[in-house]
Amino acid sequence: MLTLGINAAFHDSAACMVDDGVVVAAAEEERFTGIKHGKRPIPFSAYELPFHAIDYCLSAVDAGIDDVDHVAYSFDPHVLTGPIDGTETLQLPLEPSAASASEGGGSPWDPLFIAHVLNAPRHLVGGVPHHLQKRLSPAQRRYQWHFV
Repeated sequence: MLTLGINAAFHDSAACMVDDGVVVAAAEEERFTGIKHGKRPIPFSAYELPFHAIDYCLSAVDAGIDDVDHVAYSFDPHVLTGPIDGTETLQLPLEPSAASASEGGGSPWDPLFIAHVLNAPRHLVGGVPHHLQKRLSPAQRRYQWHFV
């Protein structure tokens, strides 16, 4: 059973591959892109998945994304949102950088961050860079997605 682990919600984006409970590959995105912490230091970069690190991990086991059984994403957005059914909407200030923090002490960028994390499964399917599409574009999506 192949499990792909992804850390992308915060800085130091990385991926790892676990084959039947044994870590067989792990890499940080910075290694491939040269960008410190794997992505730009902006508050709305949660959508930037570590595609190069994912590609490295898949190549280490000579697999494509179709061969993966589970994808584990390193942040569970439901901790902040509670249970959702997919029909909810998020409110984002027109200029989040000019808005003050919410009553709960959260950042005005939090709704955008949560939306990007919730849509990470779609980013893995539709956001693949052209040069990595051969290994990462699924013919059929057979893996189960887990927010952990």
